[in-house]
Amino acid sequence: MATKSSTHFSNTNMPKVGTRVGFTRRNGLYATGKVHGVDESGASGPWVAVNVGDKKKPLMIDVRPSQLSRV
Repeated sequence: MATKSSTHFSNTNMPKVGTRVGFTRRNGLYATGKVHGVDESGASGPWVAVNVGDKKKPLMIDVRPSQLSRV
């Protein structure tokens, strides 16, 4: 499986809301979605909420910034 892009995010390089991103889920499948929100104030570090659903049925998944790549 080829990666979509080589542009990865980090704790200092956070994605903006509305950015299309991709990441590998725990089951090994590649998922894409839009950034819904960024929480930098968490006690366990920053998290990014990614919407991988659609408008009628949104599905938010919290992902570490280091797991995201730009699509």
